[in-house]
Amino acid sequence: MIRELRDCGENGMPRHHVMRGASKQRRQALEDLLTRGIICERKEVLSRWRPDDLPALPEEPRAPLTRFQQLAFLDIKAALDAATYRGFLLYGVTGSGKTRVYIDAIKHALAAGRTALVLVPEISLTPILWGRFRAAFGEAVAIQHSAQPAGHRYDLWRDIARGKYRIVIGARSAVFSPLANLGLVVVDEEHEASYKQTESSPRYSSRDAALFRARQANAVAILGSATPTLESLYAVEQQRLTLLTLPERIGTATLPHIEVVLPDQESSPEGNPQTVAVAAESSDGDEDQVLSSTVRAAIKQAIADGKQAIVLQNRRGFAPFLICRTCGKLFECPNCSVSLTYHRPGRVLQCHYCHHRDDAPDLCPACGSDDLSMCGSGTQRVAEELSTVFPSARIARMDSDAMARMGAHGQLMARFAAGDFDILVGTQMVAKGLDFPRVELAVVADADTELFYPDFRASERGASLLVQLAGRAGRASNTGRVLLQSRAHDHASIRATLAGDWLNFAKAELEHRDRGGFPPYTRIVLLRAIAADEDEVARAMLYCKRYLEQHKQIGLLGPSPCAVKKIKNRIRYQLLARTARSADPSGAVLRAAIRAMFEDDRNSKHLARVQWEVDVDPATTS
Repeated sequence: MIRELRDCGENGMPRHHVMRGASKQRRQALEDLLTRGIICERKEVLSRWRPDDLPALPEEPRAPLTRFQQLAFLDIKAALDAATYRGFLLYGVTGSGKTRVYIDAIKHALAAGRTALVLVPEISLTPILWGRFRAAFGEAVAIQHSAQPAGHRYDLWRDIARGKYRIVIGARSAVFSPLANLGLVVVDEEHEASYKQTESSPRYSSRDAALFRARQANAVAILGSATPTLESLYAVEQQRLTLLTLPERIGTATLPHIEVVLPDQESSPEGNPQTVAVAAESSDGDEDQVLSSTVRAAIKQAIADGKQAIVLQNRRGFAPFLICRTCGKLFECPNCSVSLTYHRPGRVLQCHYCHHRDDAPDLCPACGSDDLSMCGSGTQRVAEELSTVFPSARIARMDSDAMARMGAHGQLMARFAAGDFDILVGTQMVAKGLDFPRVELAVVADADTELFYPDFRASERGASLLVQLAGRAGRASNTGRVLLQSRAHDHASIRATLAGDWLNFAKAELEHRDRGGFPPYTRIVLLRAIAADEDEVARAMLYCKRYLEQHKQIGLLGPSPCAVKKIKNRIRYQLLARTARSADPSGAVLRAAIRAMFEDDRNSKHLARVQWEVDVDPATTS
């Protein structure tokens, strides 16, 4: 025991480490040593958070700011010096150095004795960004997010409140970190829908909460993105945010060359100027290949050049549908109105809503046929195909199935950045905030799946995802290439990605929103009724509609079944209520009417038979 204490040096060691598994005699020996003064004991508050376990990246060379970075920083610096609230929208193309602007702005805020909060859209992004910030700011940086163990979160909360950390990086819940004297709030990738809490109450937007908190603290707020939301651009029009622009990539890098590629089994439409790379015969004659011969040739060339490739397939599993070709039976979840996704290995059919699992059958249970077809593709199928076509390539997969273990995402990104893999296949995770200098090729295996959701934001989100994925290629060179496999070559989102002009795309989308009566020109609240009995749900929704129709300022869409009508054997209907922003700028009239409806005792017998979800300013209406 004495040897252990001597080896630990003057800092000592926690008592519970010494006593772990100790016998009665060892405990008595420790008390004797304390009594005789041979060793001493002190009480100290220790943190269970171990920052040294997270990746620490080397600080990047301090290259001079570009002209546009300097202009953006000077505006932010002036606002920080004024010590009053001001909001900025930092619109910069991918690879333009937005993070460098954040870092310099934070340094200025710290020099003035203030603190900084940095929000990222995904928990999985915090380790990499934290590594870069730790290289710049040392021990002053903490992480806060809901996936941390409760003990770690408590210790960090306590140390932040005591002023031990002056910079906090985290996902949604980090907006509530107890930073004193807040001077700067940064919302990186502000376009991401994941900033909205949708799974449970309270359904809040951490992006909006960050702006509110900055206003309360007389702090400066920066919303950064290469594809800013239409709401943010509208706020610029209304002079509630100031636009800062980074139109060029840093260094000698240029934006990548983007092409549309048709699947091999499709024919190229005649006279289509948008389709740059046309279909070709599959090299092995297999009609079920997910990736076209053009894509495979590009990946082969990238690997041969010692470069890396990223492939986006925004569906997990092997195939989203399993269907009998003989009788047409579709294998569906018994609890939800969705098809079961086929997963390999294990030959399992799984529901991604209620997690119901079945073994995949060899014969159709309806007709006995063995002609079962897997329709569509997911990340597992794409990764398996690549491993077959490129047997010597090192392939990694990044989706919620592969990244279930805590810290797996950060470890995989670190290994990919170190060159341990040639190809990274994944869902939309691979399009968010990744900066890999050796990635020269980015591929979207099926761009069309992002464009046709029943939601007024579908085009905006689809275009944003494609532009963000394209931004992963060629960040350190002028030879980046992006291939979009698509049949909807004339869709506005595809055209916007090809043109690389987000502001013009946003302008056209704003015009559509204005004509259709959707945000940012209206305030909306989504009302969703849920119950096991569909008749009860329908009656409650109709009563809700009749009540709200009495308010002439409120417009209604629905009620109608949700896009996924049944989840966990409960039926779901929804009603969209909206008011024009010109008549109800803050949405107070709309919210007051809905609150009065639920608080009125006369309505209880009609509304109390179902479960209600009320989502103000919903991120999605599907």
